[in-house]
Amino acid sequence: MKYNAKNIEQVKYFVKERVNGHTVYTNPNLFTGQLSRESFRKSDTFCVKFNIELVYLLLSKYNINPNKITFVGDDADKKKMWVEHLGVRYVDYQEESIKDMKFTYTLMNPAFDITNESFKKAKEITTEKILMICQTSTFERKKMFENLESYEALGGNAFDEQIMTALSVYDMNGTTETEVRFKDGTKDTVSNIQMVPGEDNKEEWQFACNVISKGFDGIEVNYGAMESPKVIQAEEGIPLIFNVGKVNDNNFSKIIVCDVSQKDKATGFGEHKLVFNKNSSIGAIGTIKYAGPEY
Repeated sequence: MKYNAKNIEQVKYFVKERVNGHTVYTNPNLFTGQLSRESFRKSDTFCVKFNIELVYLLLSKYNINPNKITFVGDDADKKKMWVEHLGVRYVDYQEESIKDMKFTYTLMNPAFDITNESFKKAKEITTEKILMICQTSTFERKKMFENLESYEALGGNAFDEQIMTALSVYDMNGTTETEVRFKDGTKDTVSNIQMVPGEDNKEEWQFACNVISKGFDGIEVNYGAMESPKVIQAEEGIPLIFNVGKVNDNNFSKIIVCDVSQKDKATGFGEHKLVFNKNSSIGAIGTIKYAGPEY
């Protein structure tokens, strides 16, 4: 099967209408930019989890030998027949032996409810690179920044449902710099990345990175899985301050929203402080605000 628009549509139909298990179609072109930067060797092995369209991509565009690809799937009927017909090995995702396998690359767009589990297992079996699509909200977990080589926000319309997603690449041999790519074609390289941008808030994200680099103390908050080292979990249940800043300054919001009765228990008032804003608006996830001493 050649790599062209017609055949991509055939694969899309197969994934969405014919198979069981994970039936969310992933356009393989979302991966081509990153994959084309790699220099594959004949000895490289590939694990593709759940998305047969990525098997098709490796075979048809990059001419990967099928015996170098293992498909970890959730449909022992149609998906198994499809990949084995192409000479690709099929392994059920619940098979215990997976943990003892090793692959040079792992590619996946797992169901969102098993992203963390899938990522953890991928790290155990991958020796060089993991390429993964996931929700941007996954990056509220500090561990998602470890060995992050590249991050590209895909926006809220990459899939049938409107949800913010991103393509990330992890270097399992370690990296201290992350290349962040934007939809306008520009990119930034960041050392010790601690937060990621949304779809089109590049300037806001750059401002946040600049503030973080100054090393200001954090303000105590109590907010779920937010694990940034600049935001400290409060043992006394102090609410998160969502919007804080200076009036008539476009870099800041204009209001303070918090439980006033809790103010005396919070630390950092009257000092420089960082405030994370859990903003669920499309393109604005992970916003950060800086508050000066007067607040």
